[in-house]
Amino acid sequence: MNSHKTKEKPGTISNEKHLYENLSELLEYPQDNIFENISGCLKSLESHYPEAKSQLESFSNSAHSVDLSSLQELYNFSFDINPVCTLDIGYHVFGESYKRGSFLVGMKKMLKEQGIETKDELPDYLPNILRLLAGISKNDDSVSLATLIVAPALARMKKSFKENNNCYGAVVRAVDCIIRKDYDITEIEIKEASPKDNDFLNCHSKGCGPLQSNTQSPDKNNSKLNNRG
Repeated sequence: MNSHKTKEKPGTISNEKHLYENLSELLEYPQDNIFENISGCLKSLESHYPEAKSQLESFSNSAHSVDLSSLQELYNFSFDINPVCTLDIGYHVFGESYKRGSFLVGMKKMLKEQGIETKDELPDYLPNILRLLAGISKNDDSVSLATLIVAPALARMKKSFKENNNCYGAVVRAVDCIIRKDYDITEIEIKEASPKDNDFLNCHSKGCGPLQSNTQSPDKNNSKLNNRG
């Protein structure tokens, strides 16, 4: 990936915070308030993210066409059963290597400092990462997190949705559009090769190297299904 330059994010700080928080809710297990969350996202997008808005409008249309239980079933299939699109984004970058363990420790510390509870999720759970980005200033850590971890993970997730019409692919693409625009990140090409040392906690300069191809499912996916109501 090409190196990036820091720039101010579009819109007001208040709108950005609400947008990231609403996006985090859209990537949670769908509840009765999902359409309220969709409306909140679309309102926050305003005119700054036309591509992301188009993707979320597509998701909204699809979500309105099915009942809540069907959407919940699709969510489980998309993110819990399907290992190539897990929301535990560190897995997409590090696989199950020791580097992911170090990353999880660092993320747990950052989340705790911001008062974000992980509950039953791992520290690299994408909705919590979005809440973290919503609550912290744009500094070296947040830029590195977005550039070296979030954007590469979203690129791999987008690829897994490319060959089907799953409406949650539109949500992933929308989040990707927003992250790349806010942090001035170019489109990432996925290469099936062993990753370089991408640990954002130890890297403060260039972009991300090739990503690892993952075939094993994170151990926690099956147990998450049992905790859903």
